[in-house]
Amino acid sequence: IGLGIPAEPLFRSSYPFVFGVNTILNSRKIAIKVAMSMKRQGLSRQDVADRMGCSPQYISKLLKGEENLSLETICKLEDVLNIAILQYEFA
Repeated sequence: IGLGIPAEPLFRSSYPFVFGVNTILNSRKIAIKVAMSMKRQGLSRQDVADRMGCSPQYISKLLKGEENLSLETICKLEDVLNIAILQYEFA
């Protein structure tokens, strides 16, 4: 009808998610920070998983730095490990 809406959706749920370079780098930086914090605090994957309410397998995937982390997961990690992952700047 000329509304500027494409006939086909731009993204389909069947398309695999492809990480951009920045996403991968940030995921790896978070993984390193989490791993260092876990080591410093003497926490195992099981300990962190129990505190976050997820599986140790998910923590293993997260520590590989290849997971697309949700904001909820990042906030849980911050709370469980008592670290700052996100930095906020307010003007």
